Amino acid sequence: MIEISLEKLIRENEKKFTQTDYTIANQILKEGLNYNLTINEFAKICYTSRTSILRFAKKLGFNGYNDLKYYILNESIDIVSSTTSPVDGKLADLYKKLRQVKRAFVYGNGAYENIIKAAIKRYLFDLDILAETYAGAQEIVAFYGEMLKDSLVVIVDFNQDKRSRELMFQIASIDCIKLIVGSEYQSMTKSDYNIFLPEEKRKLRLISPYILELEKFFAGYLETL
Repeated sequence: MIEISLEKLIRENEKKFTQTDYTIANQILKEGLNYNLTINEFAKICYTSRTSILRFAKKLGFNGYNDLKYYILNESIDIVSSTTSPVDGKLADLYKKLRQVKRAFVYGNGAYENIIKAAIKRYLFDLDILAETYAGAQEIVAFYGEMLKDSLVVIVDFNQDKRSRELMFQIASIDCIKLIVGSEYQSMTKSDYNIFLPEEKRKLRLISPYILELEKFFAGYLETL
C-alpha cells in the first residue's frame, strides 16, 4: 500500500504533469511499485517509454527511477537528501567499457547464485546484451581468451566456491570485463568491480539487498547513456 506521503508529493507537483505523468502516478497509487520491475518493464505496464518514467521521477524531486522506487519501498528515505551516489572513477570506466559489450557470461554454483544469475540475465537483456548462464566444473573450460574478447564475465559466489575462485584466476589476465557479485575476493583477482554486501550471521540469507544493488548498478549505467 502506498503511504499518504507519496500521494501528497504527487499532488504538490501535479501542476507539472502531462497526461502521461498522470497515467504513471495512477498506476503507482493503484498497484504500488514492485522492486523486481525494471524501468523498461514498468514503462510497458504504463504504456509509455523509459524516458517518460525518468521525467516523472524527476518531476517529483528524485534523481531517477531507482530513487523513486527506494522511496516507495522505504518510507524512511529523506527525499531532500536522496541522491544517486557519485559515480567513482572505477565505476565510470566500467560503464564506458559496458557500452562496447554485446555478450555476457554469468557463472555461479548454488541455489542463491541461481536466483542472482537469473536477475542479471534479465537486466542484461534490457540492455540488449545477450547473456548465458553457466555452472559446474566442466563449463569452466569454456571460458577461454578468444571467446571472452570484448565480453562481460559475471561470477556470482556467496560461499567462496572453489570453482568460482578457479575461474576468477583463470580469466584474470584475459581482456574482458570482470564483475563479481557476492564474495569479497582479494585484489589479486583483478576484477573490474565487486558488488559485495557484508552480511549479518543469520539462518536466512537475504537476496533482496543484492537485487536492489544490481538494479542500482544497471540503472546507473542506463543513466549514463
